[in-house]
Amino acid sequence: MFLLATLFIVPACKKTEKPGAGVASLSSDSAAVYVAGGLFVQDPVTGKQILYAICWKNGVPTALATNYRSFGTCVALEGNDVYVGGSTSTATTFDQATYWKNGHPVTMTDGSTNAQVYGLAINGQDVYAAGFTTDNSGFPVATCWKNGVAITLAPGGFYSVANGIAISGNDVYVVGEFMNGHLDSATVIVWKNGVTQAFTDYPFSYATSVVAAGNDLYVGGTSTSGNGWSNAATIWKDDLLDWEVVYPTLTQVNSFALSGNDIYAAGNLTIPGGAPAAAWWKNGTVLPLSGAVDSSFASGIAINGRDIYIAGGTVDYSYQNNNQAFCWKNGVPFTLKNSVVAPVKNGTDSTGLYAYGIAVRSNQDVTAP
Repeated sequence: MFLLATLFIVPACKKTEKPGAGVASLSSDSAAVYVAGGLFVQDPVTGKQILYAICWKNGVPTALATNYRSFGTCVALEGNDVYVGGSTSTATTFDQATYWKNGHPVTMTDGSTNAQVYGLAINGQDVYAAGFTTDNSGFPVATCWKNGVAITLAPGGFYSVANGIAISGNDVYVVGEFMNGHLDSATVIVWKNGVTQAFTDYPFSYATSVVAAGNDLYVGGTSTSGNGWSNAATIWKDDLLDWEVVYPTLTQVNSFALSGNDIYAAGNLTIPGGAPAAAWWKNGTVLPLSGAVDSSFASGIAINGRDIYIAGGTVDYSYQNNNQAFCWKNGVPFTLKNSVVAPVKNGTDSTGLYAYGIAVRSNQDVTAP
């Protein structure tokens, strides 16, 4: 259930363009677009799937690791530095909670149990990461790291995961889910500076993302009608429902961004009779997303000026080597390629890839959407 990864006004004299209008390329003079994800490779000897983390800049891939298993889930920017979160492991370790700073890995766990990073936030020289570690009974435990030092957010013996993180002033907000012994009873959890906050009881719900804006806190995720199956893409503002998208089956917000008074969200929706498909919304209204076929997802969203970028891709549940990774710019998909990380792949191949996190660095002042 946890995240598949982590997170402006139109002047009256400007003409509002339709999504995708005039789009010629993923990059532009006004922005640098970073996408975190990875590559599935089948070991030619053992037949096992191996994962390699990748960070794309304007569609150009850089392998973060080529000699050990790694997994990229999120990306954050601070000045000229690029941070990618996820995990690494070797033949003798479990997944280790990891972030890369400008391509250099920093491991925060020792590999004796599984751990993962799903969200990153940078505050000056401090690096905050949200995710989970695994307790002795095998349950994931929601965890926040500050400069590599772990803070356990929930008790062990239950299922809890931290999916998103945001910083406002001196306050650090982490959101996720907590299951009190039942896999169908997830509850939205918000932690402020490591302390669980009072949050209206939303049973069968979980949080994937968070944005702090002034004195307001926005949380994205999914809520249900109470039976654990009819999920609704949901945004909460200051503990109250801000908007909810209800479909007959499942919708989910994986990431969202604020633009003035508008909320843009990326996630999934399932039309009856179909498989989950990538989707994005403006204030709860579905917008066009080209190439959002069945068995696809949208996992991250970022805004720069008039342009809205979404990371995601397609999923082949029977053979992940067929997956494709996309970055949508204003609703138009751009296929991401892989880097040379294994003999069975090459720099022009577009299969076996996934994209989760996205961040945009503005290169100049531009008009907001």
